[in-house]
Amino acid sequence: MLRPISILLVVIDVCSVLFVVTLYRFSSIEGLMPFLGSLPGMLCLAAAFLLATSTVWLVGYLRGLPAGYGRQARLLIAMNIITVIAAAAVGEVALRVVHEIVMRQPALHIAEPMMRSWGRTSEQFRAELDKHDPDGPYHEFDPILGWRIGRNRHSTDGLYASSLEGLRSSKPGEPVLTWSVSDPIGVQPRRTPFRIALLGDSYTFGYRVAYEDSWASLIKPRLGARFHVVNFGVIGYSVNQARLKYERDVRPSHPDIVVLSVISHDFVRDGFIYNFLPYPDMLALPYARPRPVVRDGHLSLLNTPLPSPDTIFAQRDVHALPFLEYDINYNASEWERGSWRLLQRSFLFRALTSWSYSPPQQKQNAFAVEIRRLGQQIIKDFVDAVRRDGALPLLVYLPDRRDLEPSTIGRSAYRILPAPRFFQEAGLEYIDATPCILAVPPERRFLEDNHYTVEANRALASCLPKMILTRLPVQTAMLANP
Repeated sequence: MLRPISILLVVIDVCSVLFVVTLYRFSSIEGLMPFLGSLPGMLCLAAAFLLATSTVWLVGYLRGLPAGYGRQARLLIAMNIITVIAAAAVGEVALRVVHEIVMRQPALHIAEPMMRSWGRTSEQFRAELDKHDPDGPYHEFDPILGWRIGRNRHSTDGLYASSLEGLRSSKPGEPVLTWSVSDPIGVQPRRTPFRIALLGDSYTFGYRVAYEDSWASLIKPRLGARFHVVNFGVIGYSVNQARLKYERDVRPSHPDIVVLSVISHDFVRDGFIYNFLPYPDMLALPYARPRPVVRDGHLSLLNTPLPSPDTIFAQRDVHALPFLEYDINYNASEWERGSWRLLQRSFLFRALTSWSYSPPQQKQNAFAVEIRRLGQQIIKDFVDAVRRDGALPLLVYLPDRRDLEPSTIGRSAYRILPAPRFFQEAGLEYIDATPCILAVPPERRFLEDNHYTVEANRALASCLPKMILTRLPVQTAMLANP
């Protein structure tokens, strides 16, 4: 007679926990419909339905019990409540003990159930911003590009220097734009050096290698005296940021050839806004990015002028940041939230809600489609702009470890399409630098952070100039190699 009650109580217990855990995945910023279309949303609906049905059934069953079973039924319900409370208490205590053990013995490498705190994050970044370098930080805020290299600077580790114009150079304050910007383009024959502007991210900038060991510097003597090469690469840039960099900073210098070199991940970054979301430890780049969108077949920017780092980290709540729903790295369930704050103090609740979770398939698919459209439009707009300015655009694909050694890289929450796919689908020719990097033994291609080693930079510099020269117009090539 009491067995159905026991079964219903177990169902109610399980559904209650499942309902709370899955409801925690809901974010008002991302919206109700995307949540309901996700696995947590569907589980939440199922749990709510079973919970309501089981409760109604239990109440009806209790009302229909003979008079002699009422006391036993109430005792069974009380024992169930006590058991649930005791199990939760034991689980909470056990997890806190494990936490203490981990804190005392970090070598155990046990992952503790933690979530991201906006208070800790903003405090950490504000502390970095408050550090006063008398010469200024190597990177500085830019309301259009997000960030740029400061003029006449050096990095704190002394590895990087910037020129008079705010470009990477061999020493602080060294002028690198030595050509005359008034010299017209297209006047032939031409006796002044051909101007080559390099655009890209940290792979073009020469991250973690000295200036003289970067491929952007090494190609200069290989191209010869008829070419003047200037490196406009900036650490962390997306393809869209490189496009904007060309339009504002490169175009006025009137280059003859503009080389945009990209890795596959550069296209994914066009879906980023706030750097602290994907890179919580990158304190040197506390900036926001311009978020492009395609509307009516044209590119536009959602969030310019961009907020300064001081404005970003002065917010009282991460969920108050503007355009957060457009940042593909935003996941509301990762962050402490006011309405859940009491539960979030529980280690047991953290453990139950920290299960591995990829963004909803609907969101992944929408992002993949958007990035594909964005990437193609950005590349087309860049090429068209360079051609309208009378210069020659060259697209270069730089393979990274994700492309050459995918098994050694942790799985990304979102599929990263190879950069050549964007070029091919846009109908544009490109230079594939893969053979250059493959010439280096696998163990000597990449640094620990997946950037090119000195040897890989040298290999790239040894073969890339030939690839560039073969794509020059015949008349230009003859003038460059008299």
